[in-house]
Amino acid sequence: LGMKHADAVRSKEAQAALEKLLTIDPDTEHKASIYYQLGYVMYVDERYDDAIVYYDKLIDGYPDTKHHDEALQMEARVYYSLDQKDKCLEVYQVYLDRHPDDPGAMNGFAWFCAKRGFGFEQALPVALKAADLSDRDPGVLDTLAELYFAMGDYDNAIEVGKEALDKEPDDKYFKDQLEKYRKAASEQARR
Repeated sequence: LGMKHADAVRSKEAQAALEKLLTIDPDTEHKASIYYQLGYVMYVDERYDDAIVYYDKLIDGYPDTKHHDEALQMEARVYYSLDQKDKCLEVYQVYLDRHPDDPGAMNGFAWFCAKRGFGFEQALPVALKAADLSDRDPGVLDTLAELYFAMGDYDNAIEVGKEALDKEPDDKYFKDQLEKYRKAASEQARR
C-alpha cells in the first residue's frame, strides 16, 4: 500500500504506510527501497528536508544496494533545489568517486551542471575524461559541447559539436545543437 501511494506521489499517505511497515518489521529486506521511495516522493512534493532524511538513511546504511547511487544523485538534486550548490556538488562527488572510470556517471554529472548553469570548474574535467573514456562517443561529446556552451565558450562548443555530428552526420539533434552554438557565437561576435 505504501509503495502504491509512493507511485502515485501521495507523500503523506506513503510516509504513514511505509513508516508503519518499518515499525512493524524494522528488519525488512526492503528497507533500502522504502527509503528511496520515501525520499523520492518527498522530493517531488518539495518536502526537501524530509527527502534528505530518507536519502541519508539509505546512503549511510545500504551502500551495496542498487538504490544507493540513485539516492546520491537524488540527494544532490535536493540540495540543488534548496540552493545549496556546494553541498550538491559535494554529494555528486561522492557518487563520482564510486564510479571513477564510468563515462556514463561522469556524463550525467556534466549534463546536470550544464543544464543548471553551475559547477563548471568541477564538471569540465569530468566531461573531458568521460569523452576520452567513451572513445569520443557522440552522446558524451554532446554533453561536453553543451557544457562549453553553458560556460559561454562557443568556439569549443562548436568544435566538439562538429565532432559529434561528424560521427553521426544524419542526426537532427546534433545538427540543431551545432546551429545553436554557431548562432550564439555569431551573436557574441556582434556585441
